[in-house]
Amino acid sequence: MHADCGAGVGRVSEQLLLHHFNTVDLLEPSRHLIDAAQKNIKAAIASGTYPKGHAVGHCLCQGLQQFVPEPQRCDGQLLFLYIGYVCGARRGGADAEISNGCQHHPVHTVTL
Repeated sequence: MHADCGAGVGRVSEQLLLHHFNTVDLLEPSRHLIDAAQKNIKAAIASGTYPKGHAVGHCLCQGLQQFVPEPQRCDGQLLFLYIGYVCGARRGGADAEISNGCQHHPVHTVTL
C-alpha cells in the first residue's frame, strides 16, 4: 500500500508518486481538496503521463490520526507513506501520528 498523507490537491502524487507506484491512495481531511486531486490526477492519467496501469486507489477523506490501513491491502507488504509538511508542526511528528493506526504493519515514511 502506498499513501499520500495530507494529499491536498494531489501534486506530490501527480508529479512524483504515481510515476513510481502502481497505485497511490490519497489521504486528506478536506473533501474539497480530495475532489480537486482526483480531477487533476484523472487529467494526468488521461494524457498518458504515467506508466500503463498506474492510478489512484482509495481517496480517504480523513486525517492521519484516524487512518488505519485495511489489513487485506497491506498483508505482508511494506506500507509506504508520504507525509509532507502535515506533521511538521505537530508534537511528536509523523511517528506519533501513524503509530496508532499502523502499528501492526512495517511502515516506511518519507517526510519533507
